[in-house]
Amino acid sequence: MSRQNELLRMAANAFAEGRNPFETASLVKHNVTLDECGHLSDYISQVLIGFLAAPRPVQLRVLACYAIDGTGLSAEHVVAEMDKADLLKKLGQ
Repeated sequence: MSRQNELLRMAANAFAEGRNPFETASLVKHNVTLDECGHLSDYISQVLIGFLAAPRPVQLRVLACYAIDGTGLSAEHVVAEMDKADLLKKLGQ
């Protein structure tokens, strides 16, 4: 896992637990430098702006990937099944 992804995962876990990923204790625990802290803020901003700019079907796929995280299911498989369902829906119209 890249350092960028490691920091994003750390921040996501903190948010999911209702914690601030920018708290000193969390940053020290993960050896986050001042530069990395600034980059992490940029990464989070980019992810959120990209998500909000994405069409609704893409957002739903991202949310589905979130929902299955840690379950052992393949995100690629889930998204492929959603794509198939959309195609079948379109063909049925």
